[in-house]
Amino acid sequence: MVALFNLGEHLAVASPGLGGAVVAHLVEHQARIVEEGVEVVGLSALVAVGALPAEALRAVATPVRVPFARLVTRAIASVATWEPDLVPGALAFEAGALRVWDRVEARALRLSFAGGSAQLLGRETGPGPAPTGAPLTTLALSIEASGRVSHEGRTLGAIDPRGLLAVASDGVRIAVTRRFSQRVELYELSP
Repeated sequence: MVALFNLGEHLAVASPGLGGAVVAHLVEHQARIVEEGVEVVGLSALVAVGALPAEALRAVATPVRVPFARLVTRAIASVATWEPDLVPGALAFEAGALRVWDRVEARALRLSFAGGSAQLLGRETGPGPAPTGAPLTTLALSIEASGRVSHEGRTLGAIDPRGLLAVASDGVRIAVTRRFSQRVELYELSP
């Protein structure tokens, strides 16, 4: 977003009409920014208004994908920090946050993991689903009952399978709860 702001600032000075056309294109195609990234949509705006040749898009049309190489521990959080009597059960990633349901009462915590630590986003009431344990497969990610974690067939590491109660993944992050524990473990696939 900073790069787009700087681009717009320079275009506004050099050619106010051109800057407005780029902004109009970006607003019209804002949903693509989430899917394709800022660079691709910004370049397509510049190509659309004639500020750059179409060849500029070919350089970013096929992004270089760095394959995941290993599984790393990102955070281990105790839900007792926020709810001393909550017993973690089912888990689910929703809109970037992790929802942790209580096994005993009809309630849940929404957590965010930023910078290796957990922050409470909110508390909710209502029954949760039954915990889903290993094995688990989502898109290209596979977690076996033995704890082995693979991405697109490549083994990246393992999660200790002892006492696993629930496992959830958003394709890059893996969250785990264990029987008789108030902790939630967060792992991440890393290049």
